[in-house]
Amino acid sequence: MTSGKTASARRGDACSGPAAGFGAAVFGAGRVPYLASKAFVDERALDREVRRAAAEALRHSARERGAARPLQVVEVGAGAGDGFPRWMELAAPFQRVEFTATDPSPALLAAHRRAVAAWAEEEGYRAATGADNGEIRLEGRGRRVVLRFLEAAAPAGLDRLPAGGFDLLAAQSVWDLTPPGTALRAARRLLRAGGVCYSTLTFCGETRFDPPLPADRRILDSYHRSIETRGGDPAAGVRLAAEANRAGSGFEVLASARSDWRVTPVGNGYAPEERVFVEAVLGFIEQEVGDRTDLPEAEEWLAARRAALAAGRLGFRAENRDLAAVRRPAAN
Repeated sequence: MTSGKTASARRGDACSGPAAGFGAAVFGAGRVPYLASKAFVDERALDREVRRAAAEALRHSARERGAARPLQVVEVGAGAGDGFPRWMELAAPFQRVEFTATDPSPALLAAHRRAVAAWAEEEGYRAATGADNGEIRLEGRGRRVVLRFLEAAAPAGLDRLPAGGFDLLAAQSVWDLTPPGTALRAARRLLRAGGVCYSTLTFCGETRFDPPLPADRRILDSYHRSIETRGGDPAAGVRLAAEANRAGSGFEVLASARSDWRVTPVGNGYAPEERVFVEAVLGFIEQEVGDRTDLPEAEEWLAARRAALAAGRLGFRAENRDLAAVRRPAAN
């Protein structure tokens, strides 16, 4: 699905995945609270083995070239910054980090700045903002971090970044919002030899609700096709893993595993964040199929799903995939 970057984001003016495929446009200015609820579901979905593989590759890089050389990081579809603390944990072996956050939404980049400021205060960093270019500089705990923000949509906007200029490309719930093949092309262009592509929570094209209803397949297949109609790729997670594993891809896959979003009612229902997240998903589906004359059952289906959610009986799963891969040196 999409993650919280919107349908309009696919057109280049907003955020990402089935939950961004589940586009946040349904919330307008309220999409940041939705992204906070998504972060709660994200955290338990991420595959720990894939994360360990990415972390080990970066530790190896630090040993090979020295931790004092700046680690160059680019995040595609950075959104409101909920992934930033994870990327900084991966960068722990490095004393200096230069981080470029890209997103097509100015509002989300502004929220990202605020999130970084709050994180820096909690972690004991001193923060300063560049008056001329808006970059944020953090110092503390024996480290220096420089953050830059670029309003850019993938794939075209990424051409403004230096080819071979990065050691880590991070992306979360974004590639299904882009044309098929964008992920590997972007990683191939942006990463230097030995650079790490760490892609998390990439939608694989399968959504399920429980208990099942007869109209599920028609409604959800139509929703997934709407991702393609807007130029996205509902099978992006599967495609990225297959393409990276292919001979001649230019990458060595270190680890790849499922990272499904799951919400299962327990006891009296849900954690508050889970309820917000699933209601958002239903809103995104309604946005795409609610007015379809060829889906007269959509209104009744949505009402039944919302009634089950209100009663604490609705389960939800969306299939995602995490991947860590390292850029091979160019063949001579």
